[in-house]
Amino acid sequence: MRVSSELASASRSLIRSGWLSGVVVLMLAAAIAAVTVVFSVANAVLLRPLPFTRPAGLVTLWGVDESRGPAVVELGTGDLRAWREQNTTMQRIEIFGSVNWTHSVTAPGEPFKATYAAVSGSFFETLGARAMMGRTFRPEEDRAGAPGTVILSAALWRRRFSSNPDIIGTSITIGAGADAQPHEVIGVMGPDFRFPAGAEMWTPAFREMDEFRRKAGAPATETFDFLRVFYAIGRLADGVSIERAREDLSAIARRVEVKFGNSESKAAVFVTPLTAYFFGPARPAVLAITGAVFVLLLIACANAAGLLLVRGAARHRELALRLALGATRRDIAVQCLSESTLLAVVAGAIGFAAAYLGFDVLVALVPADVPRLDTSAVDTRSLFFTAAVCFVMAVIIGLIPAWRLSRATLTDVLREQSYTSTGARASRTRQVLVVAQLAAAVVLLTGAGLLARSFVSLVRLDLGFDPRNVLTFDISVPEGRYRGDESQRALVERVLDQIQQMPEAVASGAIFQRPFAHGAIGMDSGMLLEGQPLSDESTARNPIVNWESVTPDYFRAMDINVIRGRGFNARDAERSPKVAIVSESLAARLWPGVDPIGKRFLSSGSGDIKPDWQTVVGVVEDARYREIQTPRFDLYLPFRQAESGVKHYVIRTSGDPMALVPALRERLRRVDAELTIENATTMERIVDRTIAPWWFSAFVFVTLSAMALAFAATGLFAVIAYAVRQRTREIGIRIALGARAADVVGMVVREGASLAAAGLAIGIPSAWLLSRTLESMLFAVTPTDRATFGLVVLLLIVVALLAAWLPARAAARVDPLIALRVD
Repeated sequence: MRVSSELASASRSLIRSGWLSGVVVLMLAAAIAAVTVVFSVANAVLLRPLPFTRPAGLVTLWGVDESRGPAVVELGTGDLRAWREQNTTMQRIEIFGSVNWTHSVTAPGEPFKATYAAVSGSFFETLGARAMMGRTFRPEEDRAGAPGTVILSAALWRRRFSSNPDIIGTSITIGAGADAQPHEVIGVMGPDFRFPAGAEMWTPAFREMDEFRRKAGAPATETFDFLRVFYAIGRLADGVSIERAREDLSAIARRVEVKFGNSESKAAVFVTPLTAYFFGPARPAVLAITGAVFVLLLIACANAAGLLLVRGAARHRELALRLALGATRRDIAVQCLSESTLLAVVAGAIGFAAAYLGFDVLVALVPADVPRLDTSAVDTRSLFFTAAVCFVMAVIIGLIPAWRLSRATLTDVLREQSYTSTGARASRTRQVLVVAQLAAAVVLLTGAGLLARSFVSLVRLDLGFDPRNVLTFDISVPEGRYRGDESQRALVERVLDQIQQMPEAVASGAIFQRPFAHGAIGMDSGMLLEGQPLSDESTARNPIVNWESVTPDYFRAMDINVIRGRGFNARDAERSPKVAIVSESLAARLWPGVDPIGKRFLSSGSGDIKPDWQTVVGVVEDARYREIQTPRFDLYLPFRQAESGVKHYVIRTSGDPMALVPALRERLRRVDAELTIENATTMERIVDRTIAPWWFSAFVFVTLSAMALAFAATGLFAVIAYAVRQRTREIGIRIALGARAADVVGMVVREGASLAAAGLAIGIPSAWLLSRTLESMLFAVTPTDRATFGLVVLLLIVVALLAAWLPARAAARVDPLIALRVD
């Protein structure tokens, strides 16, 4: 009964407070909504257990050789064999495809296409991942000539096989035409297992490489061991550190390179925790945003506590009456805590409802490649979390007013109007809260500024091509219909000819791998310059390049400028002299200070090393094909002289690119009625998707910091406004004695400026230290960027002066006669 009466009394008191209670509730509700949404995402992405056994001991492995250019060097089955035989630091090492592949699948019902990952035989065992149904691979199934086996993902099993529990042991056909092969379904993985990301099926890697060799028509003695298309995962031996494993495997990698003639190899192995690879850039981003939203929550709590303290101090008559009637300090404290509890509960209900209703809209802004994002939801766990936050919030925002006001005696309260030492102590408490809010806001503003500058740098980045008004798409060809190189090249030319007849098409082309097709993965190629000995050691001294085959008009379609020489043309055919185009930085690296036109070389992407020299006929701008942060060395070959064909088409249009798709489909039917367009999108969308992590982080931080600044400004305004009210009599006397309005305004504004200065004094060093946690999320901006810090200081000063100026202006208008008659 006592509890209900206290809550009823608290509710009446809050209702009488009017706008102040409303401000506190809305502020707390906004913070609760933000923290609930972020927790719901973090819970699904980071907090849920990974589908691996003892993930702390698992690492991801790939090669690096910075002396030759690229940041990532993929692995081959030969690398795996050497690492397994010679390492002393790993319990197990397995491989998985660096990118997923796509094949046609024939099963009961309509044929469909599915992505699959090639993994070595003990891949699942090393991860400690068990099948939901059936089993995983056995080592003997991952050998050349072994019967085909396949494991399905839970999503594919539900979508294409209607969750049929009898799927285990049935046979499905993977591939089409002469390449079609039966595979026995031996298992279905659980819904939580999604590694590598995007894989819908898994097949044995060594058997897959043998099938690749067979399809290529290579003899059985050619193992394709060093066709590098894999990454590796491993489990560290007990007590072995990542650094020790890196040194051990790097030494093996260098020995392998020396064995193949590269005596000056600087090859190394990059070893990173599997969790870091699994989450990628999402982990630091989610952690940073989680930290930021909790800072916002603390700012909201501090502000609410400060406002309630102001409200409590303004209720000195009520407190005096209660104390005179026999109320104890405990009664005053209970009333404060009851009021804070009511505020927290109402704010929690509003905040949780807002988070629940707006969750899907907000999550749609998150980059789609965040792992397990699709499983996030505002659920029961989120509800319990919000309830816990409300409880802690009620204690925080009620404890300070309860402690301060319950210490007052009847004499103190009656003298509060005279701005006694008790009032001064309360004022200092409110000022400390405001300074803490301003300091926290500085930290958030700095993070927002750094991330915003990173995003602006990316937007302004010269990609080497113009993504505007460019449509890109793939073409699905009936398997087995265009098998020979000449047939495939003729198809490409017929398709481009039809496209070029479209009035909206300014230029069209095709390329092996368009920009940002597979992240850091693409076709790597070595180079051997004319005059160097024909050996692997000579090739190893030259940079590894991003190899591309393109059609003649590709550069015009992408607006990649030819800086020197010429582009490709129809005369660059199969039997014509071999030609190539290099990027500007590659030309500078290989032939510094020399005109590269006419220089000759061999590339591993053009076939086995033999004296069939390729001649440089042009130099083009550097373009970013893999990582947007850094360009690579690019080498282009005419598609009629390249062994690998083209996969992606691009069209520069005179209008909206996506509006061209219906007419494009009709044009393709004229070439072949069974050709279909896949993955149609614009290059602008692809670029936007690539920079989405930076955009999202900047957007969230800017939003949170804006809220934090608004909360802090509100707290500063309330403290100064209350101080002005407390000093009304003093201000009236000053004016009566001849003080000018400017003097009064200056006096009040100086108080606000001093609080802002204190906030900056604490916030700037804190931001300087904490900004380094954002380093992995920044681009072209250092964590201690002086311009960003300067802008934050300027912004906080302006906002603080504005928050102080409003009550200062009211103070300057005080009528001395009215002020002196107060009380």
